[in-house]
Amino acid sequence: FFLYNCCFFLRFIGQCDSGPGLRKTLRKAEYAEMETRLYAWFSRQRSRHVPISYEILSAKARQFYTETYGNDNFRASRGWICNFRKRHSLRSLKVCGEKLSNDQSAVNPFLTTFKEKVRQLNLVATQIYNADESALYWKMLPEKTLVRSQEKTAPGRKISKERVTFLACCNADGSHKLKMLVIGKAKNPRAFKNADIPVEYKSSANAWMTTKNFIDWFHQSFIPQVRRHLRSHNLPEKALLIIDNASSHGTVKELTSEDGRFTTLFLPPNCTAVLQPMDQNAIRLTKLFYRKSLLAHILSSNENSIVTLLKTLNLKDAVCLLCNAWEKVSSEVLQKCWNKIMSDNDEDIEYDAEDLIPLSELRRNLLSLDGDMEGK
Repeated sequence: FFLYNCCFFLRFIGQCDSGPGLRKTLRKAEYAEMETRLYAWFSRQRSRHVPISYEILSAKARQFYTETYGNDNFRASRGWICNFRKRHSLRSLKVCGEKLSNDQSAVNPFLTTFKEKVRQLNLVATQIYNADESALYWKMLPEKTLVRSQEKTAPGRKISKERVTFLACCNADGSHKLKMLVIGKAKNPRAFKNADIPVEYKSSANAWMTTKNFIDWFHQSFIPQVRRHLRSHNLPEKALLIIDNASSHGTVKELTSEDGRFTTLFLPPNCTAVLQPMDQNAIRLTKLFYRKSLLAHILSSNENSIVTLLKTLNLKDAVCLLCNAWEKVSSEVLQKCWNKIMSDNDEDIEYDAEDLIPLSELRRNLLSLDGDMEGK
């Protein structure tokens, strides 16, 4: 039964490569020659990672129609574009991240430097840390919503611009998540009065990270927390912190302990989206869990007006929700965030003999086995 399902899956892959997938009935394109040219152009642009919108695709379809058939009677309506998408199995994705802006040539030299640094300091994964900050609009509601069929629009509210910056830090084996640092505009928020908040709080004029705040965090928070963690695991009290090269992070000299046992390594410019562990999934999931907690907090309230409820939400509530969101990020997820940096080269990986069978041969064997099963 397992082999039969594998065979079905391979057939599915073979059909998906051509475009329409498993669809048995597909209406033939009315302007097949123009559509062939359009899809070939679309494929070339996407191979170069050029973003293509409805408007761009529609304009290009009208251009190819005029060039192919010698008139401009074709509108390339939104309905035609939708049918074109179905015929060629196109889907819409949000452009995210900065991966295409990264300098790939700097990745391997950094990995060599990093591994040499780890060997030089004789560190294990527990002693290697990464920290990164991100902005959070802590009162912002989702931009999308489900609506009833009768609703033609989804009117919104004025977007709250109240923002904080939070710093997330953990080690390479996911065993130690440091207490989160939150930076706001207010030096002494009224919501914190007589309250024991679960995060460390600093302030700056625009709620961004500053050099002073980061250096203070490194010496007064990072080193003491890491010392306690390493002591509890009977490991040498030394560690390496990997950070990006933002100007607000200071210098290596400023971010090295007096005894030299705690130091930093800066990521190369334009490589954070590829190499920065906290950027791989940790910060995204923290924000996702925060949004879910915020909505749950709103729905659980007896207050009927969302506007009134958001006004009563204060910074103390926000940092508590943010701390809970950070706690929900599992150690397994955090460990996977380090795969780009911590994984060895491919030649160092050991494979089973069955893993080395070429896919074409495996597919041929499964298809022949499927034929034998049908014959029986």
